[in-house]
Amino acid sequence: MWIEEVNGKFKYVERYTDPVTGKDKKVSITLNDKKKKTQQEAMLFLNEKINKRVEPNVNSQAISFREVADDWLKYFEPTVKKSTYVRTISNVKALNERVGDILFDKLTASHFNSFFLENLQSKRYKYNSMRQTRSVVRRIIHYALKYKGIDMTSIIPLLEVPKINVTIKDDLKYLEKEELQKVLNYLEVNELYQHKRMVILQVSTGMRFGELTVLDYETDINFENKSITVNKTYDSDNRIVTTTKTGKDRTIYFNETIEKVLKEQIHTTKLQTVANGHDRSNKLLFKTVHGTPFRTQSLNLVLSRIEIPNKKVTTHIFRHTFITMAVQNNISKDLIAQQVGHSDTNMIDKVYAHFTKEMEEQQKEAMLDFKII
Repeated sequence: MWIEEVNGKFKYVERYTDPVTGKDKKVSITLNDKKKKTQQEAMLFLNEKINKRVEPNVNSQAISFREVADDWLKYFEPTVKKSTYVRTISNVKALNERVGDILFDKLTASHFNSFFLENLQSKRYKYNSMRQTRSVVRRIIHYALKYKGIDMTSIIPLLEVPKINVTIKDDLKYLEKEELQKVLNYLEVNELYQHKRMVILQVSTGMRFGELTVLDYETDINFENKSITVNKTYDSDNRIVTTTKTGKDRTIYFNETIEKVLKEQIHTTKLQTVANGHDRSNKLLFKTVHGTPFRTQSLNLVLSRIEIPNKKVTTHIFRHTFITMAVQNNISKDLIAQQVGHSDTNMIDKVYAHFTKEMEEQQKEAMLDFKII
């Protein structure tokens, strides 16, 4: 240690070698005098400072899962849509209840696997929800390696979500024409005219309900070329307008029948704007009495009162109905995918396969019944 006099004060300096870079570095402290006692205090301080820098950080591993997960959430938030972030918070909260206080480097695959298993067996969570939670665990583990220097990646291949409490998803649920008419009749009889127009537009265009409910009738609808620009959606849970599900804008087209429905709705909306004292700059095609977008839950509540055997009527079934009817009318799967905003044709391929099989069965029955002699 040596002492340098600077502006009437005394700077105590010590040199050390950085174990990471191998380069010489300095630490210092400035005090008022250079008495022997002061020099001893300065030496103790500088040695402590050096030790903190050169000794392995024994506390780097003494960090809980909760601390790492909370830091990861801050890192994750600006990279995703708010709806995804909010859903992920729920995943992390559930994990923290179980393993939050365990030191990160003491975690094992069994900590998580038992959590997955118990939640599935108790039916607290569905299979897909636990798979999503496992994905969050993987992300947190990779984050810990990259930013905390804690390598727990060896447990990732051991994370297992057993196939329990699996939701049986039928991608081919759609409404037949008479079933769709039943829905429209119900809405008509109960004077739910806006709701009826929503259904007609969804089933005729394949739009998601969230996309439909934030359409601006001045900027998004072009009557000259009969097109609608879909460039946003409504996150009902968080009540915010955000980007579309795929993050891409698209243009869809409508016929004369839909043109009439759109113009009827615009007329209704303009009357509502005056009657309810809405901001005249609010050009939402559909809006509540408060001037806000309709929530998916509100229409689904109405639709839940309509009984159709073996089918749950929700806003999503109208997209499937559009896709199914488009397939039946031999519209190309690529064009259908573009219209409904799918990033690929996987779901539409399933519809094609379903109807191909159905047609084969009809052909088989026809040939079995066909007799010449």
